[in-house]
Amino acid sequence: MAKWMESGPMALELGQGQGRRVMRGVAAVILAATVAALSGCGSFFVYPGSGTTTTTSGDYVYVSNSPTGITYINGYSIANGTLAATSGSPVNVNVVPSAMAITPNNNLLYIASSGGTTGTGNGLYAYVIGSAGALTAENSGGAMAGGYPVSIDISPDGQWLFALDGLSNTISEYSINYTSGALSLTNQLTFAATGGANITAYQIRVAPTGSYVVAAVGDAGEIVIPLTTSSGALGSTYGITTVNVGSGSDYAVTMDGSNNLYVARTGGTTATTGVYVYALGSTAATLVSSTPGLTGAGPKSIVLSSGYNYLYTGNETDTTLQTAGGTISEFSQSSAKLTSLGVAILSPVEVYSMGRDNSGNYILAAGYNSTSNGLILYSIGSAGALTQASAVTTAAPVPNGAGLPTYPAVMALTH
Repeated sequence: MAKWMESGPMALELGQGQGRRVMRGVAAVILAATVAALSGCGSFFVYPGSGTTTTTSGDYVYVSNSPTGITYINGYSIANGTLAATSGSPVNVNVVPSAMAITPNNNLLYIASSGGTTGTGNGLYAYVIGSAGALTAENSGGAMAGGYPVSIDISPDGQWLFALDGLSNTISEYSINYTSGALSLTNQLTFAATGGANITAYQIRVAPTGSYVVAAVGDAGEIVIPLTTSSGALGSTYGITTVNVGSGSDYAVTMDGSNNLYVARTGGTTATTGVYVYALGSTAATLVSSTPGLTGAGPKSIVLSSGYNYLYTGNETDTTLQTAGGTISEFSQSSAKLTSLGVAILSPVEVYSMGRDNSGNYILAAGYNSTSNGLILYSIGSAGALTQASAVTTAAPVPNGAGLPTYPAVMALTH
């Protein structure tokens, strides 16, 4: 049975229920809708120039962890299987990017920053994508919204930007004004750990159908929020409990056109590390198979092909092919069932993020190699296998106290 509790605003206790059905029950996360219809809040900066109504053509990728410096991003045009620098690249964005996302009409790049020793501060920043992929800072480079956003995503209709905060444990929904480019805070959910689950905010994604928003929060599993994208209204939130508690656990998610959720789970054992698939419903999710699609160690990024026929994970700490770590696992997908395509392939060192280009012909992976292949462009073969087509240099990692990179290598691609 669902278990409800109150603490200030009405809160919903989340977790895993009986059998393979994920119900609102055993405590994992508490969420409360604390902000709604905030017409007097948020940021209302006005874009200079002629506004943001023009759609930009081109197949571009923007990636952080630039060799020029940690506050720079590099842009590349993807044409004929090569990576060519966009106009004005690299660009100093004056913050350390923690995430990036591009609006569906391909003319606004939003950058999230959640801190570092360099930069103008945390928050959300916007750039117009112009001719030949050139970037122009809006609001004189100032923040469009605040907070400590570690991950962002934009709804497929381009109306809403969702930000996952790493300090306040909140999910914020902003409306995007395409005349002024402003972000206006519309809804905000606050969540907190219960029952011993440790929350680590990792990634937020919107389903391609626009029906769900899902956040991966480490040992606390996933937060699933039904979305009515036409109005931005959020439905009753529920949770999915991980199976790999205590090892970093759920890190990355993606969804297909049938509202199936694919979760990349780190930690655990070689028999539990991999991709788990759930069928999302309005009030609960159902585990499609108790057997995951097994990956290499540390799957921290995940991407589907454009037709959802193939799925790929970037395994950051897998040392089977290179001592510094990094492989890509490949799967075919049918009716939400995964079949491995065979042995994992070489990725950038400590591969951290992956994406699909707008032609649907290529998959990109970014990591921390400082010589020749920090960003790799792969072509997708007829049977789904990836083949390296082009590569460029990115910077070496800046280690933190645990010896892992402090600053993420993140990317955004045009649609």
